Amino acid sequence: EAAKADEPRLRMLVREILEPLAGAGTFDVYRDFANRVMCRNAGHGLGLAAAESEALRALIDEMMHREPGQVGASSSRNQLAASRLFGRLSEFVGELRRNPGKAVRQTKALMEACVDGQRLSDQEIVFYLFSILVTGSETTPLAVASTIYLLGRHPDQKTAVVADPSLIPAAFRETLRLYQPT
Repeated sequence: EAAKADEPRLRMLVREILEPLAGAGTFDVYRDFANRVMCRNAGHGLGLAAAESEALRALIDEMMHREPGQVGASSSRNQLAASRLFGRLSEFVGELRRNPGKAVRQTKALMEACVDGQRLSDQEIVFYLFSILVTGSETTPLAVASTIYLLGRHPDQKTAVVADPSLIPAAFRETLRLYQPT
């Protein structure tokens, strides 16, 4: 039900991001399209503006960035991005605590959640927000990019999908079967 209710908003968001890209001729389907759509969608569920959602996703990407040959789990670049990301999420939770009326959808649920009779701490909410932003803006873009990649490697199947867009869901499901984004 909730997904169906969001469909018009998502379609509009897809068009808003895709239209300028379509005129460009080429673009990175993950970075320029699918990631932007899904990070804005995840941010929408948290009550974040589109630009803020994209800025937070950029910090997540920086936090997870790996240099070729990098040794160890993280670099100073990763640590700086993590510090900025968690700092901003902490500020956001503080804003919601000061003005609970700004909490919407998922943030409202988190702010009101009670586990074993206790409200979630600010730190717990920050970690939930981080998880929502990562999962809400990574798996679907990876699956979309993989679908486009595989269709590019199989021109006969790409031709069939372009000729009959009703095949898109099957192509997407087949990609998920072959290459799960997780």
